[in-house]
Amino acid sequence: VGVDHHDAVAHPGQRCFKDRPFVCQCLVSLPGRVEGAPQEACGRALAAALESRRRLAASPPVDGLVLDFGVALHVGEVIYGNVGVPERLQFTLVGSAVNEVVRVQDLTKTLGCPLVATASFASAAPGAWRPVGDHILRGFEKPVPIVAMSV
Repeated sequence: VGVDHHDAVAHPGQRCFKDRPFVCQCLVSLPGRVEGAPQEACGRALAAALESRRRLAASPPVDGLVLDFGVALHVGEVIYGNVGVPERLQFTLVGSAVNEVVRVQDLTKTLGCPLVATASFASAAPGAWRPVGDHILRGFEKPVPIVAMSV
């Protein structure tokens, strides 16, 4: 709808997947197996998030509606693959990191910040992050430090 976010995040050797096409759109970027320090992958993810927000800001309203979305960034391990029967395979991701980033993305609305990240992500991708507090995420016991960046 005027903003092609896939182009903003796709890099050679990287996989991008769109999920939930009718309810909402969730784009997951998997840089592949990251050995050691995740700084490069996190830096690319942050650059893609900023580029997506830039493209959104530059796009005109569609049918008089202004589009918006929130971006949450987190780093962690996931298991991914196709699930189902051959006639109906669905690509999916599972793991604590997936659950956590989904809950963090909910905070974009609550906090009114279009770009948020976990402190663990921000430590791997330095930038103009500002702390927005420790938050208890649904399904998690310990508070998670969250940061935001103005876009």
